[in-house]
Amino acid sequence: AIITQAVISGDDRTFALYGFDRIATDDSAMHRLNLVSGELPESNKSTPEVLIDQGMSIILDWELGDVVEIEFNSTKFEVKISGIVQEIERMMVFHLLALQRLPLYHTVMGIFSFAHCHQNLQHD
Repeated sequence: AIITQAVISGDDRTFALYGFDRIATDDSAMHRLNLVSGELPESNKSTPEVLIDQGMSIILDWELGDVVEIEFNSTKFEVKISGIVQEIERMMVFHLLALQRLPLYHTVMGIFSFAHCHQNLQHD
């Protein structure tokens, strides 16, 4: 899984952005999502599909099928809301394959690689 933070375009509030190689609503994955409406995102769509949590849906007045613009590291892109999950944090979930096709993936991986190397250097 990949975890970072992003913002809604034109807004300074942040939310957690997850990329999972397997998105599940049962105990077959380590992170189980509680889907309350819609469908799990598909990885092969031209506009990446995402899940958002109920709180994000209410606060931002976003609904199933909405195409919204988010921003990470000054790069803006559109995503389509395919489902809404019950979680306790403001979050957006991508299928990892869809996330890998976006420019932000390489930046996120660079940050995680740097953080991992930095952490290992501190322990040596």
